[in-house]
Amino acid sequence: MDRYILARYSEVAQRILRAYDEYDYGTIFQAINAFTTVDLSAFYADVSKDRLYTFAARSRERRSAQTALCIMADGLTRLAAPILSFTADELWRFLPGTREESVHIALFPERAELATLADAALLERWETLTNLRQGVCWRS
Repeated sequence: MDRYILARYSEVAQRILRAYDEYDYGTIFQAINAFTTVDLSAFYADVSKDRLYTFAARSRERRSAQTALCIMADGLTRLAAPILSFTADELWRFLPGTREESVHIALFPERAELATLADAALLERWETLTNLRQGVCWRS
């Protein structure tokens, strides 16, 4: 599950970077909005919340979800900073770890780093599962 959401994040982040290269701000906003509302909120958070709330603090499953969330929060904050400047700056101050003083002096996620998260075969397998889940949820 965590590998899947990181592969989706990689796909979306690479699309956002291409859109920045082309000054296509509409695509940037739409990609961030769709990913955070559909993939993260409606799917990943829904399925992962039990691991985050009930598993032991040092459990592998909980730490895996936390790591995935941390990677995405860091990257999405960097990618959103030029168009959501105040929101990104405020979020940046609350992210864990040592980082630049402001998100506005931080670099975008590296394409090579994002490529290590990509997994087309995994995305294809999960697309089947998410489509099945969506069909079941809409019918109930």
